[in-house]
Amino acid sequence: MNINSDLILYSDQITDIKDYLNALKKENMELHDYSNYSIEQKQCISSISELSDIIMEKLNNLSISSSDSILHDKRYEINFKLNDVRVLIADDSKINNYILSEMLKRFNIDIDIALTGDEAIRLYNENEYDIVFVDYVFPEGIDGAELVRKIRKTKNGSNQLIIGITSSDSSVFKDEHNKEIVEIILKKPVKYDQLAYILQKELKEKALSISD
Repeated sequence: MNINSDLILYSDQITDIKDYLNALKKENMELHDYSNYSIEQKQCISSISELSDIIMEKLNNLSISSSDSILHDKRYEINFKLNDVRVLIADDSKINNYILSEMLKRFNIDIDIALTGDEAIRLYNENEYDIVFVDYVFPEGIDGAELVRKIRKTKNGSNQLIIGITSSDSSVFKDEHNKEIVEIILKKPVKYDQLAYILQKELKEKALSISD
């Protein structure tokens, strides 16, 4: 995951992410004390700690203030809130979920998060969502494409707005006929201006106020 100036982050959000990364690294370091872990598991834990250090370094290099966003391009000055909007995020990465959730909260959106495909199906069957964000990769169980197919088979799933998120080629969200199975595909990292544009375009009827 790349964290760069394309993301709109504020100093308090940066602090929250740093706290999360420190907690994650501490937890991984404690796991090293368990002798019953295999070499592969310890290598995986070490890789997570190294990745946390890389992300932390990039965050430390960002130049921001408490009131100013990183970029001042007019594309990022879109200011609107949404009324009665609920979305589902299906992604196993807690860091990705945190960053996407923080961006969505700026639009007054209610958010449910599923860390597995099975949990996503359960939540989808229990609630109604304006948008479902689906990451392609899940470490266990069904992948994102299969999750989309399962959602499409539900009562209201055929008309559901689904946004596929992937760090690989967009073809992962296409069927055997090379037809996209989701309405929109976003490449990681998800950018704030892309998100704002999609929300304004797809949910315009639920916008409380929009200023260009």
